[in-house]
Amino acid sequence: MPVFINNTYSAILQENAPVGTTVIQVNATDLDTGSNGEVFYSFGSDVKDKVKELFSLNSATGEIIVKGQVDFEEKDSYDIDIQASDKGFFPFKTYKNVIIKIADINDNPPEIEVASLSRTVSEDSRPGTTVALISITDLDSGINGKVMSYIADETPFKLTPSIQDNMFAVVTKSQLDREEKNVYDLTIIAKDAGVPPLMSQKKISLQLSDSNDNSPEFLESVYTFYVPENNPTGSLLCSVQASDRDEGENALITYSLMRTAGNERSMILFVNINSENGDIMALKSFDFETLKTFQFQVVATDSGIPSLSSNVTVKVFILDQND
Repeated sequence: MPVFINNTYSAILQENAPVGTTVIQVNATDLDTGSNGEVFYSFGSDVKDKVKELFSLNSATGEIIVKGQVDFEEKDSYDIDIQASDKGFFPFKTYKNVIIKIADINDNPPEIEVASLSRTVSEDSRPGTTVALISITDLDSGINGKVMSYIADETPFKLTPSIQDNMFAVVTKSQLDREEKNVYDLTIIAKDAGVPPLMSQKKISLQLSDSNDNSPEFLESVYTFYVPENNPTGSLLCSVQASDRDEGENALITYSLMRTAGNERSMILFVNINSENGDIMALKSFDFETLKTFQFQVVATDSGIPSLSSNVTVKVFILDQND
């Protein structure tokens, strides 16, 4: 009978080895002479078609040769049954298992998938608030599959490991301010430790929603107006204006007069204010000889919940006419 020279046959083959690469050579001898001692090799009957698509066997030399694309991530080892037969009239056959282990190379970049994303984030979110869940995997093994991930550029967000394997959370790391920046385009970087390393990136966009964190601001710290006496009753006396850095209802401003014990009389008798635009109308005709100056305060209140307000002092001086 043919006898294999080695008791065991095993080899290590790098994945993606070029077609035509010799993996290993088996060798059997036969003590007979002539055709009785002439040995040829073939795959065993149990060898699957998939293996035959990846490897060929030289029947004369016993060389196992790469025939197709070998992928470690698909299968990391092959146990192949090899048959050595002589060419006698009644041929003898001997079997031997050949083990081929596939070595991983760094041929897969990390894969980044967005598992969950809050596209709108409130600007009053506390540091540590999760805004997205990211899955990062690498099909390679060992150091080739070890991944380092982070968010590119300086932003108020960071990437932290989650409880689940290969899952990461995008969380706020500092206080947000929509008025400073209302949209963040984050670039998530994942890089493996292979040589050379492979890198992937994924971009996500986060929109900050407004919270009522800004009070209305008047354009001037104090308003001073000069009005000629004998003005018509109901005429426009002056106008104040405030702005609010928030948006929507949080920035919708209404104006009112601040009524205190000291100015109650002047408020009722002298002026009224348009709550929408801040126009202040005179409720009487002023007389320089009777009243030379007065002052009051205007309150600007936004429509947020809860609302915020600010006030400003308005000083009015009556100018003398030759009456």
